[in-house]
Formats: sequence, structure tokens, C-alpha cells
Amino acid sequence: MFKKVSLIIICIVLILGVVACDEEVTNNEPSFTDIINDVTSTPDQKNVTTPTKGGTVSLSVAVYNTLNPLITNNEDIKNYMNLVFDSMVKVNFEQTVVPELCESWQMGETAAKWYFTIRAGVKWHDGTDFTNNDIKATIDWVMKNGGLYLVNVSGISSCNILEDGRIELLLKAPDMLLPNKLLFPILKENLLTSGSFNAIGTGLYKIESDAADKIVLVENTNYWSVDKPYISKVEINKYTTESDKYKSTSDIIMLSAENVYKYSVKPEYKSIKFPSRSFGFLAINNRSEQLQSANVRKAIAFCLDKENIINMALSGHGIATDWPIFPGSVYWREGSTDQTRNLAKARELLLADGYTQSEGTWSKNGKILSINCIMAPSDNEIALALQTVQTQLGECGIPLTIESLTADKLRNSTTSGQYDMAILRINISSWPNLETTVMTNQTMNIFGFSNAEIDQFFNSFNEEPVLTKQSEILKKIKLRLNESVPFIGLYLRKDALVISNKIEGPEITGISSWDPFESFAKWYVVQ
Repeated sequence: MFKKVSLIIICIVLILGVVACDEEVTNNEPSFTDIINDVTSTPDQKNVTTPTKGGTVSLSVAVYNTLNPLITNNEDIKNYMNLVFDSMVKVNFEQTVVPELCESWQMGETAAKWYFTIRAGVKWHDGTDFTNNDIKATIDWVMKNGGLYLVNVSGISSCNILEDGRIELLLKAPDMLLPNKLLFPILKENLLTSGSFNAIGTGLYKIESDAADKIVLVENTNYWSVDKPYISKVEINKYTTESDKYKSTSDIIMLSAENVYKYSVKPEYKSIKFPSRSFGFLAINNRSEQLQSANVRKAIAFCLDKENIINMALSGHGIATDWPIFPGSVYWREGSTDQTRNLAKARELLLADGYTQSEGTWSKNGKILSINCIMAPSDNEIALALQTVQTQLGECGIPLTIESLTADKLRNSTTSGQYDMAILRINISSWPNLETTVMTNQTMNIFGFSNAEIDQFFNSFNEEPVLTKQSEILKKIKLRLNESVPFIGLYLRKDALVISNKIEGPEITGISSWDPFESFAKWYVVQ
């Protein structure tokens, strides 16, 4: 019997994504949609293929602090404001960088200098011209004040406007992935400098009103893109609790964590599940006496059945994943996991490391192989995942004890290396920045892992401009990580959009993890 334990998320920002590149990549691997999207619908869903102009669609949101997309504390608002504000660039469904407010960019003599050309003819919702000063003001504001996108600009030393009108970004170090990081909303210069936020954007919709019960968005008829929206009006209904939001009759409801399996089945709605940015994994202290051997860490990985962990912790709404890189993206066409349960292989690795098995446990030099795993309280998903890990390791003869710590103590233990194993979650972003977790002495390398060859691969990656060659370097890194297993990835959790059957669209099932409303302009109301 196992005691039920609750955990809390440890939020560490890990950054992943892709580079803009003109080179076309072709292959016969499954598409991103095939791998990660999961669409279910009720029997009464209509099959309509003819788009029609007009109609109103309602969204839903619970408590939030501000509509300012640079600092809002509400994930729904952050996503909804992508309908109101544009970014310098976008990261699309397959993690490719595409132009938005900046129509082109190029690297200078090195990747420590970049030049961006803004799109001409863009207007703010109040009719004034969008200029390069708005981009500079936004970047300068985030660099000074922080917020949701501080990590995106942390490598920028200065933002300058050149005589020819281009934006010049000077970096602290060469960074081939800089374009991938510039997907934060651009705000109007005078609103940033005045200190009083007003939700005036350049996006597909503009805010008509913001009342106590709802926010009303109407089509921006002066939108710069040729892709005009079919839906004329969007109403964001406000609810006092998350529970009320989930149970509402709004046309589109965003779900995450345990709410995906609680509320995704709804009459006259379709549920579209897509991978969230939440990556669950087992952190391993590579300096620990019993876990410093790669054979032991690999044996532990082969003891785990990740699909079973997903079924127990997420009711099946997840993707088994070894490393925090999205499967099926332009960078990672391969499957998401090589670490499947193989008890014979786990036994072989432990024997090769000098362990012997007696009375159901493994020992070496008179010491039993046992692991202490630390966690913080109050997260049922992670608690169930860890209980399942405990059961599976027990079946392999490796006892796992669970120690619940406060969030502060857990953070201190992992950053100081005073632990054997910890179960954590990190939020992955839009560019592949694995080096912060596995390169020697990097800030997120809480594992004490060091590999000179992997370090060199990352250095080469950061200087390589060609997408296919970057992908090849990542494959080499993956092979070395599979040999070393500095930590054990478990899953990417799936979130969901629950969408009324009255809404259709040719790309409605292709939901992007970076912007769930990326294809909203092509959605329409069935008349």
C-alpha cells in the first residue's frame, strides 16, 4: 500500500524552440498533427466545410490581474491577447519562426548582431502608425521591468534604430536562436512610457468594451494581413472561479491539468487536446554515491513504464517524452521516447555495474541500492506519477522512499545538490535551449552533469545557421544523453480546447502549443 501524497509544481523556465530558416525540410515521418493532436467530438457534431462571414463567439476567463500581455497572471488572458496584439515574429504549429510585425531579419557578421525590418503600413487600433520605436520601447521595457518575457530578452545588450529604419539588436553572446525568442507582444511606445496601460494593439481584433461581466472584441477592419477573420465579434465572459469557467456555456473553453479529463467531454462540443508546455521529469543527482553511475541511471529509466505513469497521473492525456523537445517539430521528427520499460535490460545494466540481487533487492559492496525522492506538497498529478514510479521501481527491486518538503526546501535541496532524486515540472518555451540543463555549470543544471563532448555539440549548434545541420547536431546530443541519462523525462502533459460544434474551420484541429489561437482567423460560425 502506498500513502497518497500531494505535490506542488516547481516552476523552472526551460527554453526550447526553433530557428528561422529558409531551407525546406522534407521527410516521411509522421506530421506534428498526427503525433500530438487528439480530437474527440460528440455524435451531433456537424460536418460543415463552407466558411461564412459574421457571427459572435464567446470565450471564458476567471480571475486575472490585468489585460497587459507582458505581465498578466492568467494563462487564458495571455492567449486571448494574441488576438489583440502582434509580435515581431510568430512560432507556428511546427515550431518554425514566421514573420509578423517584422517582415524579414538577417544576421550580422556574427550571430551576436541581428537586423530586423518592420512591416510597412501597419496601424494601431487607434489609427496611428506602428513604428520601429514601438519595438524598441517594448524590448527596453521588458529588459528593465521583467515580466513574462524577461528570459526572452536576457541575451540582448541593446536595441537600436538605424538610419535606414531597421532594428539592430546587439547581443551579449552569439545566438542563432534569437529570432525564436522574439514572439512576445509589442505594445505602443507612448503607452509604455506613460506608465498607464491601454489595450491598444495591432492585432486581428480590437477591444470595444471591458465591462464587469465580459470583454468585447470586434474585428480590426484595418488589419494589415490579407487573412481577415470570418468571426466578427469575440466576447470573453468573466467568471468568479475556475470551476464556473469550466462549467460555463461559452463557445470555447481552455482546459489544463486535471481539468482536461474532468471537463473535456461536453455535449455539442468537440475537444481538441494538444501538448502543453509542461514537462514532467525525474531530476537525478549525478553526484550522489549510488546514482553517479550512468548504468544505474539507465537501469532506473528501463524500469519505468511511462505510458502507465501517464494513465495513472493524467488519465492518459499526455505524451511519453524523454527530453524537453517537442516530437514532430522541425527539429525533432523522431518519436518522443527511446526509454521504454525493459526489465531484462535494467538487470543487465545493474549486473554490469557490479550489483548483485538477493531477496528482491540489489546491493553493491554491502550497500543496498535504494533511492530517496523529494517533492513538495499539493499537486495530485505529480503525486500520482510519483506513486506509480515508486511501484514500478519496487517491482525492479529498487526501493524508493518519498520525502515531502516545502517548496523553498525543495528548491534549496535541488540547487545545492542535497538530494538523490526529485520529481519536478518545467515549462518549455519556443526555442531548443537544452544547454541550460545539461551543459557544464549552466544555471539549470541541477544534476551535477558534465560532458565535454555534449558541451562542444552545443557550442557548434549555437553557431550553425542551417536548420538541417542543427537537427543533426541535436540528434548527436540526444544519443549522448541516452548514454548518460542525466535526468529521466516522463511526459508532456496535454491541455485542451473545448469548442462548440457551431464553430468550424479547416485548421481547427491544428492547435499550436505556442499560440492556441494561431489559426483563429480561419475559424467560422456555422450559419
